[in-house]
Amino acid sequence: MAAFPASQSPARLSVCLMPPAMKNVRSRCSPGDLFVAFSDGVTEPENTSEEFGEDRLIALIQEQRDQPLADIGTVITNAVADWIGDEEQPDDVTVVLARAS
Repeated sequence: MAAFPASQSPARLSVCLMPPAMKNVRSRCSPGDLFVAFSDGVTEPENTSEEFGEDRLIALIQEQRDQPLADIGTVITNAVADWIGDEEQPDDVTVVLARAS
């Protein structure tokens, strides 16, 4: 699991990957920072060689960070669908996005 505050991120992106036992996380956000929460159905789908993965998701969000939130969500879900191809999605794909103002 990894976490880094927006102030230490090159794209001012707050990402917190939390183990299930973690209950409270606090982070100070600046205007324009993104909050991203997602289910394991986003990072764990596999293609023929590997999982979609957290690094790939973070890179995708960093590339799209200035787009409208709905567009970012669509890009993520489409990328996961493209990743698994014709295989059945084995889990839910849940993405929650918010932008600090």
